[in-house]
Amino acid sequence: MTTITIDTNILFRILLKDGSDQWQRAARLLQSHRVVIIPTVLLETEWVLRSVAKYSRSRVMHLFQAIMASHDFVIAERNGIEKALAAFEAGMDLADALHLCLSDEATMFVTFDRDLVRRARRHSPNASVELADLL
Repeated sequence: MTTITIDTNILFRILLKDGSDQWQRAARLLQSHRVVIIPTVLLETEWVLRSVAKYSRSRVMHLFQAIMASHDFVIAERNGIEKALAAFEAGMDLADALHLCLSDEATMFVTFDRDLVRRARRHSPNASVELADLL
């Protein structure tokens, strides 16, 4: 079985389950390949689901939990994504949560965004997040 990484438009169709031609082709890909989902595709999918499909945050979270539990997908950076989704579920912006949770190779995440520092410390008390102004 060939391993493929799918784009946002394919994951969106799989999640939408709208019976369209693209959904049918996406479903066939899922049946015939080992499908990898990378963090950037998950991030863009959240944006498309919320802004285009008008899904609520809780509905998006429910779909992402189903993806994480599914044996149909290989999740790249699984540990970081699980942490980011927990922060997203608790109210943090998904992009900020992914930035923070996928920066394991660094000792600190640095930003100019004061609100991000506050939210990150609230949702991930052990995270090392600092304002660039303080360094």
